[in-house]
Amino acid sequence: MHTPEKILLLAILLAFAYPLVKRLLLEWAQPARMELLEIVKRIMNSPEYGPEEKCYVRTIADKALDWKETALIAALFPYFLALELLETGQNREIYARLSKDEDFQRLVDLEIRSSIAANPIAATVIFIEISAVLLVGMIFGAGLDFARKLFMGLLTRNLPNVPVPATNRGR
Repeated sequence: MHTPEKILLLAILLAFAYPLVKRLLLEWAQPARMELLEIVKRIMNSPEYGPEEKCYVRTIADKALDWKETALIAALFPYFLALELLETGQNREIYARLSKDEDFQRLVDLEIRSSIAANPIAATVIFIEISAVLLVGMIFGAGLDFARKLFMGLLTRNLPNVPVPATNRGR
């Protein structure tokens, strides 16, 4: 079999396999998505969380269902990596506050599962990109903590700056 025939055969196999794999991943992710929605409802109805945290959580939940978000991160990985390494800001502060909460930690885990199912090709590319960064980080001694922070930063990278709630100061 010549190379063009191999490529054609591979393309045909992928054309049939991808929808099947995608469907299996969506079925795998459906319970996670339902649990994600329950956690979001609990957080939105809880007086323990402020408007900034609620906006942040809502944005994460919205992105969990969007296949374009995963593709965007995969395509612009070096850009997001540079931003993650250089940025300090409001989103980091909100994430630091929320990360102490078990519900939020579970929400992030479910968001990752949902994002993988939403776009498995882009998720595979991101996995390869993060693995390469992790390997370089381990060579230079940054270790696993760096990789976890990087991954979480990439997940929350495109979150809009959360609006600061209006106050009644001076009235």
